[in-house]
Amino acid sequence: MAEVRFTQGFKRRFKFLNKRYRQIQADIQLIIKELQSGNVLGDRDRPPPPSP
Repeated sequence: MAEVRFTQGFKRRFKFLNKRYRQIQADIQLIIKELQSGNVLGDRDRPPPPSP
């Protein structure tokens, strides 16, 4: 299982955003669970660029 750690900048911004967007904490928890299970979000194979 991967360990997820937050930077001080993330914590500061999260605190501000948490006041504005109450659902953000649940959203972040879902992302953390995905990362801990080994899924790298947004990481997918892209097709090669077309040849000239």
